Amino acid sequence: MSNTATFGRFFAFGAGDINDDGTSDIFIGDYAAVGVAGRVYIYSNVAGSLLRTIEAEERIDGVGLGRGIGDMSGNGINDLIYAAYTFSGAAAGGGKI
Repeated sequence: MSNTATFGRFFAFGAGDINDDGTSDIFIGDYAAVGVAGRVYIYSNVAGSLLRTIEAEERIDGVGLGRGIGDMSGNGINDLIYAAYTFSGAAAGGGKI
């Protein structure tokens, strides 16, 4: 479930054309969704429909920061980068991408 207080509050950036319809889509992060785990939503900029949801891996990851980064892999599909800014697996509060 989204946290209405944090849904898109800080992290809403262009995702690039994720669904290949010729229009840049919308990336919205909710770093406090699902408790404090976080979630990423990608919406169509044409239809407004939800294209993809990305869940945090750990309960306190704080997933939500991110943006589209173009086609980094060379496969013709725009890529995304997102972070879990409160992940502490390697260092306390060190985060991960």
